[in-house]
Amino acid sequence: MEHKLNRGMPGMAGMPGMSMLPPQAPYFLMIPGLLLIGFGVLVIFNEQLVKWLVAGVFLILGLLLLLAGTRMKRMVG
Repeated sequence: MEHKLNRGMPGMAGMPGMSMLPPQAPYFLMIPGLLLIGFGVLVIFNEQLVKWLVAGVFLILGLLLLLAGTRMKRMVG
């Protein structure tokens, strides 16, 4: 059985078998990184954000479990 490893576009530069990264790929890391840095600065100056963030996570998890339980109850009968 023979596998073709060269998946790159014909005429594109790069190593054979490696797909090319799109030019906007670094921004997929840089923009969330900047947002996380900004959020960290907000948390440094306002510690109450941590309390509200943790409470919000637990509320969302509880809501998801409640919705999953009601759907499962409906499926079981």
